[in-house]
Amino acid sequence: MQRQPFYQIPKTAWLHVKAQETSTQPEEIVRQWCLHELIRAYGVCITDLRSEAKAKVGSKDYRIDILIEREAKPWIVVECKRREHTDHQKAMEQAISYADAQRIQAEFAVYTNGDVWDVRRRIRTGWVPVIDLPIIGGVAANSDLVDHLLVLQSIQPMLHKLDSPIKGAEAARLLSAMQCFFNGSHSWCYAQDQGLRDAADNFLRVFAAPREHINYRFGKLIHAVSCLQAYAKNHGLTFHSIPIGPQSTLSNELRFAKAQWQDIAVLSKDLQAADVPLIHLITALLDYGQTLPLSVRKYPPITSALHTRLREYLDSTLIIHFGLGLPDVSDELLTSDLRDYCKDSWQNFDKQS
Repeated sequence: MQRQPFYQIPKTAWLHVKAQETSTQPEEIVRQWCLHELIRAYGVCITDLRSEAKAKVGSKDYRIDILIEREAKPWIVVECKRREHTDHQKAMEQAISYADAQRIQAEFAVYTNGDVWDVRRRIRTGWVPVIDLPIIGGVAANSDLVDHLLVLQSIQPMLHKLDSPIKGAEAARLLSAMQCFFNGSHSWCYAQDQGLRDAADNFLRVFAAPREHINYRFGKLIHAVSCLQAYAKNHGLTFHSIPIGPQSTLSNELRFAKAQWQDIAVLSKDLQAADVPLIHLITALLDYGQTLPLSVRKYPPITSALHTRLREYLDSTLIIHFGLGLPDVSDELLTSDLRDYCKDSWQNFDKQS
């Protein structure tokens, strides 16, 4: 069920008796709307909702606007602000600080002012933006089951060849499978910066295009680099333009881009957690791209570094959407079963490419 835009809740329908005592606060109007929508749209049981739960951050005690419990344990923290509130980043940081409190350790943190609805999910040691909270007993709100199924289908060819020795024509098809994934207009990449996704898509087009289409490949390279430049600028980092001229070669330009991007990859721990796996994957792609011959369609083996970074990216993506990651590479039985399951998808993609 879709979450409804902000609407006024009559005071006679307000939840939690203590709310009546704070009726003069503008935040309470937003909290009451949020409480009702959590019940109506997300299926949260009223007995799992708590207002003004205590959270100790550092040496100070604070009160959480809304705490949702699951099996009597903290699960979701919601920070509500007045409708006019505009410092969205600070409010989200506040929600995360409560979710990180020692006795809370919630899985989700939400900030809302009635218009903004920002949801983060704890993934290992970081907080990743996700599309929405899960619906109790259902799939994520605002998500499309068909979209999920189609994207799962697009991932399967990559999973069949993941961690396996692969070169030549099969390496080219794996790169094409990666490009098809990043080019898809689906919600699975929502958590990552769009510029990074576009950069990955265009670098993969550079690698997968026929060698004789040199102008096309240079055009995609320029676009990919411009995406990286924009990302670096947005985060206060330095990434210079590539001096493409008459004597330029793709190998030289990729080497130049890699040298600059490496510095950003080193700083990635300070960037948005969801972007980090994709930053590392782009770095591995640039490494691999430098080994591609320019004049013949001959692909060297996919490097172990590229396999590792692709695995990390797919693993984090699956965790965000389903809470389930890939089996560990050392678990030969499970990884073998997964490759066998995805074999038909690889063969079908092979026929189409």
